[in-house]
Amino acid sequence: MDNMEDTAAVAEAPSPSPSEIWSEHIQSAVKEFLKTAVVIDNEPWVSYSTPEATAPLVSDDGFGEDIPTLVPPDAVTIENRHDLDVRAISDDFASKGIACAFVLPDDNDKHNNEKINRAVAAAKVSDLVIIDWYLKKQDESLTLQILQKIAESDSFENGRLRLICIYTGEPLKKTIFADAKEYLQKGGVSLNDLEGEEFCALGDSTIIVMKNKAATSASELPTELINIFSRFADGLVPAFSMAAVGAIRKSAHHMLTRFGNWLDAAYISNYIITNPSSDVSEMLRELFVAECDAALGIESVADRYLDSKPILKWLAANEQTIQVQNAGKNLKIDYALIDEILRNGIKDDNFFYGDMKDIKIAKDHRHFISSALAGSVDTSKTSQHEFARLVALKREAYGRSKLQGTEGWLPSLTTGTLIKYKIEDAQTNDEGQITPELFEYLVCLTPACDTLRLETDTPFVFLKARIENIRYGIVLKEHSSEETRLSLDSKKPIIRTFFFTPDAAVQRVLASRSEEGDFKFFDSGKREFYWLGEIRYTRAASEMAGLVRNWMRIGIADSEYLRLTGQGKT
Repeated sequence: MDNMEDTAAVAEAPSPSPSEIWSEHIQSAVKEFLKTAVVIDNEPWVSYSTPEATAPLVSDDGFGEDIPTLVPPDAVTIENRHDLDVRAISDDFASKGIACAFVLPDDNDKHNNEKINRAVAAAKVSDLVIIDWYLKKQDESLTLQILQKIAESDSFENGRLRLICIYTGEPLKKTIFADAKEYLQKGGVSLNDLEGEEFCALGDSTIIVMKNKAATSASELPTELINIFSRFADGLVPAFSMAAVGAIRKSAHHMLTRFGNWLDAAYISNYIITNPSSDVSEMLRELFVAECDAALGIESVADRYLDSKPILKWLAANEQTIQVQNAGKNLKIDYALIDEILRNGIKDDNFFYGDMKDIKIAKDHRHFISSALAGSVDTSKTSQHEFARLVALKREAYGRSKLQGTEGWLPSLTTGTLIKYKIEDAQTNDEGQITPELFEYLVCLTPACDTLRLETDTPFVFLKARIENIRYGIVLKEHSSEETRLSLDSKKPIIRTFFFTPDAAVQRVLASRSEEGDFKFFDSGKREFYWLGEIRYTRAASEMAGLVRNWMRIGIADSEYLRLTGQGKT
């Protein structure tokens, strides 16, 4: 009978909704990613459990009276509303596989700068930062300075994914939250209040939330913060990225065992006898990247987060945001159709496989799928351009690339470098007309091996890129929001050559950084070139191959009949 009741209870349990299934998916990615937290608080407190008291042995005095049992009084522990329960928060983070560090400023320590520096140093390497509002009695100045310095560090790196929680015993007030956001803004991190979430604000790479110690216990806080952090993973690609970084973190220590000091002699000798030597260092870097790729493969990250199953979860969870698109006569691109063609696959340039019959969507109408998924044509184009930049550009001057390093990184002139320079004289196009362009855009095609170990002024070869808003192959950002679309023409190429002087120390042509923050190259004639980014090597090599194919065309050298026969046209 009990088994029947259990079966009935299981049968009555409601199936999870698509949004709940999707939430579980992104939670799994977040759990794989999150590894570090730091708590900054000047009032740590540890709870101690009182051992069970045992009654003392009392001998009978012979008068026959009952002897009362003496019970020692309970230990009294007074917890202040500002105290942080270190044991509770540490245990809960540990149970979730997150290492939790503590920075505990002493109120008697008057060296405020040192306290700030310690807190910032710990926060820089942490995914979750929990900080008290008052790190001195009734004084929030230390907290505000720490927030500003964290923001400055993150801005310097062009964004760093992080959640900051102000965990305070003070009543939650809008004025406190406003002050915290103001100092993050001073450091370069802009935030907008999150609708439907009180005392929570979201930026491109930062979330700040405020919690009260009495309302949210220390043992409950980690779970709440992980749930809020999940907003960073609310997307198919963000969830994959988090899981991928988590897999690399998980395998990091094993990867180090592959690159031990037993390789030093072999590496150094190969470096010495190889020309150019830099090829060996580049090879070792690629080998390390290959180990990262192996880690992703072993953990099946792409299968679990990018394949059709997670995409179907995404579609189900976002069904209401998919906007129907008319893609021709009697053809509507909607959730049901996208779900059907995703499950069955593509047949050719005109058809997809369907549940019952083939579904015709011509190649020139397939962009409507993107519009339906994005919600509009404009949003679709924005998304596609962001994806195109990620695919084509290794680095970009005004995009999302990290361009700051500990050694003051500077771009070098190499294969795929994308630059522009101001046209000094009127230029004419192929028809002899004066072009209205103020700048000319160029892609460097000089082989990478010819850009190293330079001792004298060296010629660099560039392919001119044409601004084109209809048929374009490269999308790049210029400054904050300005977008430039370029086309590379390998059939009618315009080639430019300029001489550049290499840096004597590194024997490469390096850019310099202007006061405005731009990177610039100067040729031997002091002409100024703005660095815009670097096209991925495979893409640059493809453009070079296109030029070679065009230049190496040979006239009629075979039977036309046999050529057509080879194509199955006779």
